[in-house]
Amino acid sequence: MAALIPTARQKIAAFDLTDVVLHAGPLRRQFEQARDYYLQIPNDDMLFGFRQRAGQPSPGKPMGGWYYGDDRAMWYSGGGGAHTFGQWLSALARMARATDDDALRHKALTLLAGWAQTWDADGFAGSQGRDGTAAIGHYTFDKFCGGLVDVAHYLGDDHAVGLLKTLTRWANRRLGRERRPATFANQSGNAPGAHDGEWYTLSENLYRAFVLTGDEAYRDDAQLWHYDAMWAGLAAGRDAFVGGHAYSHVNTLSSAAMAYAVLGDERWLQAIINGYDLLQANHTYATGGYGPNETFFPSRAYLSWSLWHNRNWLTYPANFEVPCGCWAAFKLCGYLLQFTRDPRYADWAECLLHSALRAALPMAGYGETYYYADYALAGGQKTYYPELWPCCSGTYPLAVTEYHNLLYYHDDAGLYVSLYAPSSVRWQHQGATVHVRQETAYPDDGHVRLTVALDVPQQFALHLRVPGWLQAPARFSLNGEPIAVDAAPGAWATIARQWLPGDRVELDLPMAPEAVPIDPDEPERAALRVGPVVLVSDHGGPLYGDWQDPRGWLEQGDAPLHLLVRGGRGRQHFRPFYEVPAGERYWMYRPILGRSLCPSEGPPSA
Repeated sequence: MAALIPTARQKIAAFDLTDVVLHAGPLRRQFEQARDYYLQIPNDDMLFGFRQRAGQPSPGKPMGGWYYGDDRAMWYSGGGGAHTFGQWLSALARMARATDDDALRHKALTLLAGWAQTWDADGFAGSQGRDGTAAIGHYTFDKFCGGLVDVAHYLGDDHAVGLLKTLTRWANRRLGRERRPATFANQSGNAPGAHDGEWYTLSENLYRAFVLTGDEAYRDDAQLWHYDAMWAGLAAGRDAFVGGHAYSHVNTLSSAAMAYAVLGDERWLQAIINGYDLLQANHTYATGGYGPNETFFPSRAYLSWSLWHNRNWLTYPANFEVPCGCWAAFKLCGYLLQFTRDPRYADWAECLLHSALRAALPMAGYGETYYYADYALAGGQKTYYPELWPCCSGTYPLAVTEYHNLLYYHDDAGLYVSLYAPSSVRWQHQGATVHVRQETAYPDDGHVRLTVALDVPQQFALHLRVPGWLQAPARFSLNGEPIAVDAAPGAWATIARQWLPGDRVELDLPMAPEAVPIDPDEPERAALRVGPVVLVSDHGGPLYGDWQDPRGWLEQGDAPLHLLVRGGRGRQHFRPFYEVPAGERYWMYRPILGRSLCPSEGPPSA
């Protein structure tokens, strides 16, 4: 079952999760670690708050942190905690579909059944608190709605469909409709004294409910929650992100995407296209991350400022909200790829995958979550967030499962390879099954091998994404023989032929270091990136050389993507950000001073 997108708007389509398999490699390791972590959380703990609020026996224990048990949890859910429960249902359902794992399927359905037993006559468990206020706000309703849609869609559970209808009717009666636009002072659009933030992310899951069920009430409800002011501003080319909460204002673009998919309104397609371009032009770090302190500021100069001032209200390093931010961006890139067939949208997803989410610390202990990335000029560290079970504990399993959706796409005439990772895809084409296996160490190097397995010869086009970062021509071979392929950076390289069993295509993507400035107005302050991988160093201070050609002052180290600064003194080591463990100091952005590096002199010792 592929994504819930009407086919009329798709130029290419994602595969059913079960048709894509991750093979041994870093993406599979990260996915399996997340799967195992969430599988072992006791069901009774996850249901404790719902049962307690409903006055039922409550075995297990309160999970604490943002999930259940303190004021932060009450704020994020509108009261009662469990703000990530719906996202965990989504992740378990998607993981189960991707792996055909009975344990994951059983856990998702068991949690659903236990949760449903706590619902009251008003339509939702504890829907009325002691003071008569709603027990959840828009933020949590959105997560619950998405979880029910995914359990119904990916696990075929009819009970979830009925619960979704009941919950949506409850929300229509109980949730406020002020729909305040975000500002610097009120980044999530809260009404005064209310817990209704992020109302503008609701449309996506309500439109998905309409596509799932055909019930026009969901379509009508989804239109109620359009963020017209922001979407229209983006459609007109204005940077309507400024002042908004970063994650949710990228996440609302998925609502605009589904509004386009269902209604066909070209304004909303233009909004997400312009939104993507404005994000790249004004708001992203070299890692693809965005939103220092979860805020969109007016220009890239503020990104540079954030390297000095990168603390949130807990004085915790806060350059980029990693799991939430990646989840929102992955979805946006997927929608854009399917609506436009333009491979440039995979560049951002690839950069975030390898330089943000893959660089995240895994979930640990009991709710320890890597929330923010630290890009500070004074040196950064990877640490767990000081509070348990924050919002990123809900998006992390969704984001790593989304790897399955980002790798491959198809249309009636061809297969598209969007990202490179050890994996395989199964494609039903003209009544026959085509298997394509991808073998690669990417991005440790740029070599990729694709092997075609089929029972009878098949005519189709194989489209391989040529990354926009490529600085030298890509090279191709077919069954060991070099072939000429039109392969411009940022385009698809297409090989159309009658494919035979065992045909093998090999692709080489030359990778070279480049300096990526934080702000075009101060190009000497930059991060070092090779392909989609940001490197960090073990020292701070200035580097000396031509920032436009780092190859002149760097040399290969003793491992893939490890580089050394040439010179006699102060020899410095760069390595991929994803290799840095918790607690170890690193430097990402460095001053690169514009003079030639003299090997006999070398840079000053850091």
